[in-house]
Amino acid sequence: MLRTGVLTFADVSLTEFFFSTNWDPENEHYGALIFILGTLALTGLTMLFAVPISVIIAVFLAEMTPKWLRQTLRPVLDLLVGIPSVVYGFLGLTILIPWLRDISGHDLADGLLAASIVLTIMVLPTISRISDDAISAVPNKYRDAAYALGANRFQTVIRVVLPAARSGIMYAVILGMTRAIGETMAVVMVIGNTAQLANSLFTPTAVLTSNIVMQISSVEFDSTWNHGLEIEEGGGIGPALFNSFYVLILSLLISIPIGMAAGIYLAEFAPNNKLMEIVRICVEGLSSVPSIIFGLFGIALFVEYFEIGLTILGAAVSLAFLNLPVLTRVTEESIKAVPVELRNGSFALGSTHLQTIRHDVSIEIPERAITAFIGPSGCGKSTLLRTLNRMNDRIPGTRIEGKVAVGGTDIYNGEVHVESLRKKIGMVFQQPNPFPKSIYENVAFGPKQHGIHGKKKLDEIVEQSLRSAVLWDEVKDNLKRSALSLSGGQQQRLCIARALAVEPDILLMDEATASLDPVSTFKIEELTHELKERYTIVMVTHNMQQAARVSQQTVFFLNGEVVEYSATQDMFAEPVDSRTQDYISGRFG
Repeated sequence: MLRTGVLTFADVSLTEFFFSTNWDPENEHYGALIFILGTLALTGLTMLFAVPISVIIAVFLAEMTPKWLRQTLRPVLDLLVGIPSVVYGFLGLTILIPWLRDISGHDLADGLLAASIVLTIMVLPTISRISDDAISAVPNKYRDAAYALGANRFQTVIRVVLPAARSGIMYAVILGMTRAIGETMAVVMVIGNTAQLANSLFTPTAVLTSNIVMQISSVEFDSTWNHGLEIEEGGGIGPALFNSFYVLILSLLISIPIGMAAGIYLAEFAPNNKLMEIVRICVEGLSSVPSIIFGLFGIALFVEYFEIGLTILGAAVSLAFLNLPVLTRVTEESIKAVPVELRNGSFALGSTHLQTIRHDVSIEIPERAITAFIGPSGCGKSTLLRTLNRMNDRIPGTRIEGKVAVGGTDIYNGEVHVESLRKKIGMVFQQPNPFPKSIYENVAFGPKQHGIHGKKKLDEIVEQSLRSAVLWDEVKDNLKRSALSLSGGQQQRLCIARALAVEPDILLMDEATASLDPVSTFKIEELTHELKERYTIVMVTHNMQQAARVSQQTVFFLNGEVVEYSATQDMFAEPVDSRTQDYISGRFG
């Protein structure tokens, strides 16, 4: 195929082909610039329409819809992806073009606008569905961190979720763009197929793929612009349905195992080097090759080179080659989107369950002191902690009874603005959850959400917060560095600095040192000692020694019940309840 294609440029200069608009093959003029510009214009217009609509649909599916509606709409999008392009072209020809004629007043409505609308409808399901997967794969810890800083849903989606899902969304856009570039049949039916530059959106024009289709069957054999093949007549429409099904199944049997294996290799085993980057670029490049080129490749390979004639096997292999790049990249992106927690869970064969507070809980938390929640796993410590700033609101079906008062106001009375509440009650989670942004942007995130945008003021807040978290001296020269490059202990202190940046009155710490090494744990404990002079701190911990070292008050939970609540020194020296004594002494836990 390469050899026969190169023969064209033995008689046609590259300059004329790429930079001339004179397309007149009968008179030996082969300027393809018309079709190149038409292709670029059509692709750009399609992406202009499709990308924002697709991302909005994806956000709606992933972030706004209830589970039952999401499970209904996703299969619908999957089905729309599989509709043949000729169906879209036919609908464009019979419905869209007459409608455009009526509203525009033009005698002809075939052109870039009609073609771009048809292509937009075609690529919407693809971009939306892959973007939906990318957004859904963003770890919930990023959302929790944003909500804990007082961000609302819109701010969380725009400033945290979408940036975190950027790579997956970009791949969806690239995949949609490649389909727009390579689409043939639907474009042929609505663009007008005239070799002229479009001076308006309603002017008939042509693109590369439509020109190939329109002229490939009418050119003179063995002419300068057709080093093609003579094909014998034969066949019929009788076995068309059976053959289509046969070719489809055979192509899937070839492409699925190869494509999935390639995607798994790229995602899990491929080294991170320049060669693999080149491989990925090549795969994405192949995704944009028009389907008609793969057809010509099949003819050149099976009919000309192997001389086996026109066969179902040749058609199936050609179709498999067409599917492979997309299947490979989709598999790779899907595997990369699996959260690390899910992978770890598959190795550990573990599971979690929704924790609930099953009994009445009545405690008073003193100001400017550290209160520790202790107890065995599943006793309700973290669940109660999350009720203090209404983070449990994010769990469907959560029901709160009783009263949770902060500063004398019941935070569940229906009048409290939840974003303002979370600004006053910051939270640090068990696993460090810095945003995939720079160190500076992590700390500045909260103040920006609450209306502070001046650089000088933000600089002051960032420095003061990092100093308060005893992190400034370690990162002051690398504030633009990714927060994800920090060590685990540094990331957790960054999360504390991020919480302090919105000037909360209360700081909640949910097992903030559970995943840290002893040195980092010691630094966090020292930090909490300093912070208690300015903040009310409530911490959940499984570490008895930590609770004894750090806290002034301790609450012992068991099976959702507050068993004992007293000064830490009293509880560890002379517990009142025997169950407290048994837990502290290690008889159960």
